[in-house]
Amino acid sequence: MRTHRSGLPRPFAVVPIALIIACALLLTPPAIAGITLPSIFGDAMVLQRDRLIPVWGTTDGASTIEVAIGGESRTATPNADGSWRVDLPPMPAGGPHELKVSTPGETRVFRDILIGEVWICSGQSNMEWPLRDSIGGADAIDGPHDDRLRLFRVENAASAEPVDDVNASWARSSTESAAPFSGVAFFMGRRLREELGVPVGLIHTAFGGSPAEAWASRGTLESSESLRGIVEDADRRWDEFVRTTLAPWREEADRKRARGEDPGPEPQGPFGWMNGYRPTGLYNAMLEPMAPFAVAGAVWYQGESNVGRHEQYRELLPAMIADWRDAFEHPEMPFGIVQLANFADPYPNGGSWPALREAQMLVADADPHAGLVVTIDRGNPTDIHPRDKHAVGDRLARWALDSVYGVETPHRGPVCTGMDIDGKTITLTFDTGGRGLATRDGEPPNGFAIGSASGGWVWARTSRLEGDTVVLTVKWMTDAAKVRYAWDNNPDWANLCDEDGLPARPFRTVGPVPIGGE
Repeated sequence: MRTHRSGLPRPFAVVPIALIIACALLLTPPAIAGITLPSIFGDAMVLQRDRLIPVWGTTDGASTIEVAIGGESRTATPNADGSWRVDLPPMPAGGPHELKVSTPGETRVFRDILIGEVWICSGQSNMEWPLRDSIGGADAIDGPHDDRLRLFRVENAASAEPVDDVNASWARSSTESAAPFSGVAFFMGRRLREELGVPVGLIHTAFGGSPAEAWASRGTLESSESLRGIVEDADRRWDEFVRTTLAPWREEADRKRARGEDPGPEPQGPFGWMNGYRPTGLYNAMLEPMAPFAVAGAVWYQGESNVGRHEQYRELLPAMIADWRDAFEHPEMPFGIVQLANFADPYPNGGSWPALREAQMLVADADPHAGLVVTIDRGNPTDIHPRDKHAVGDRLARWALDSVYGVETPHRGPVCTGMDIDGKTITLTFDTGGRGLATRDGEPPNGFAIGSASGGWVWARTSRLEGDTVVLTVKWMTDAAKVRYAWDNNPDWANLCDEDGLPARPFRTVGPVPIGGE
């Protein structure tokens, strides 16, 4: 367990001093009177309501530091290295306020501060996908805009070692700030604003193509026997790259410079996209520097880059979630997981998409503070980036409203909870939350495959709805033993939903027990 920006001294020696100075100059606002705070603090920010509000930074030689907002203030004595932290008491939703950070002779003021709900929105390219390229994005960008929806978009960065800040700043929702912002996050935040009536702040920190291990800390990966090999393999690959490629290139580059020649760009290493895919690289550069900023929760749209490693993902994702909860000092931090949409994967890993979806489902089901958002009906068979980000954001908001805020909101489609086999007839029971079963096209339920005890599979010959059950029949099979639903990379023929149109989640059974049935 690590201490994040606590009142105790926190060593910074993991990063060379020159790099710290460079990052401070490039990534943080200009210091005023020797007071420096990370970029997560700024004008127009949203602070989390009803939770302790950590505020931290550095100061140059001051004996005390005072932080004040809304009539509340707290003081701290900076550590020997100038670092400090105070925890402001919980505050109700509201604002605008001013946040003042003062030393005995100087004051720094942040203005137009709101108190409300703050969400981290992370993952790979489908979370990063901008509003301007999403269905309905143009109308959202053109406005009108909600002044109490605030956006914080973290620029892409990666680091093999921890750094102290991100490159970002808070902005009010506007045509300019919304266009490049995550479409999923924007639509989620807009729905939360409409339903909750309090300010909402969204932290968009996502990196296209990134695997989950890039968002976990090295300590977490190394502490797990089953995950340790991820960093060990990465270290081996990096050391080999340095020995065989980078070091020789740098030697040759020095010789070229001595001759007045341009050596060209430096080789970037074996992990892709400027090393953003290296284990821990995004956690170090795009997540942990913002911790322990007070937040309501996190939502996660990722998994495509871990397809093919579904068994490992079942351990990796909960380890990463625990890492985030530790970093943000929120042991029960809600965590919404977007299950991968349908996509006709052209790559050799073939049928591993259903297995990765199942891994996501099992992680969500095992965590009392996590939720699964099913999007099996919202994909694009020929494009891994479906443009309908509104539905995804809306379903994430539905989950948060119901599960986090207690606002009764349908958010989960039918879940198979039992199976009964009587000869050639199979009856599947579903939990529909009282909303009843339906199909999205009005046709009989489709997408069910029946497996025999000996291992063969056939499609259900007929199927029908009876209340909260689906009744299947099979023609030739005499030893039916198991069922799969929507168990394919692109099961766009699967049509089961509830009366509100929320899709049934894909599943398979082992004997009479549905995997993941609640």
